[in-house]
Amino acid sequence: MSNLPHDNWAEYYDCVYERTYGPHYNSFNITSIDAVNELLSPGVNSILDYGAGTGRLSIPLAQAGNDVLAVEQSLPMLNVLIKKATALNLTIQTEGCNIQGYDGRSADFALCVFTVLNYTTEDSELVKIFSNIHKHLKDKGLFFFDLADLVFFKMGTIFDINKNDFTRHVVITPDHDNLYTYTEHCQGICNGNKFEYDDAFPLRYWSHAEVDRMLHAAGFNRVNRAFPEFSSTGSTYYLYQKI
Repeated sequence: MSNLPHDNWAEYYDCVYERTYGPHYNSFNITSIDAVNELLSPGVNSILDYGAGTGRLSIPLAQAGNDVLAVEQSLPMLNVLIKKATALNLTIQTEGCNIQGYDGRSADFALCVFTVLNYTTEDSELVKIFSNIHKHLKDKGLFFFDLADLVFFKMGTIFDINKNDFTRHVVITPDHDNLYTYTEHCQGICNGNKFEYDDAFPLRYWSHAEVDRMLHAAGFNRVNRAFPEFSSTGSTYYLYQKI
């Protein structure tokens, strides 16, 4: 299998984002957790975290007593999640696969945030993703996700950080239609260890209108709920319910 996005810097992923955003990184994670908690009805605590990464949400949601299953296709990222959970004496069920390939237990609530869906570039694959999420949600289950806004893709240079012990350069360039290429070079010191990596992968801008059509076809209806707390993130957050 070829390398997936973030594979070669999974060990430094959390540190890189902490260095990139400073205290805002932890604040944003807390805001995300609070949003999920507000959506969970009393007695509803089974959660599928698709594209769980290093456990930014899976771990604190499990610590709060929720029954969390983390799905992540990048095995290096998943290994970091497992290592962090083990250090906290926390048991989180994990599945190392992509979203459309998941074939496990169902849950009351599914989340897929931090622009995970924008890593999918083919219509047919996104249709499979929504169909499989629908399959693994219980009746009336909720699906919470975000889509990167077009302004994010038009930024060009996302990060250009130059410090003595940390540099990070991230650029998004247009390819054709709604496809873009994400390119990154980063180096520095995290937890006393020197590191350096390059990463590049395709992304796709998905309009809400086309995603909404796919979700309705898969058996979802949109819940009329806005999330202004994420208005400055470069993404728009949505809530759908299984019909």
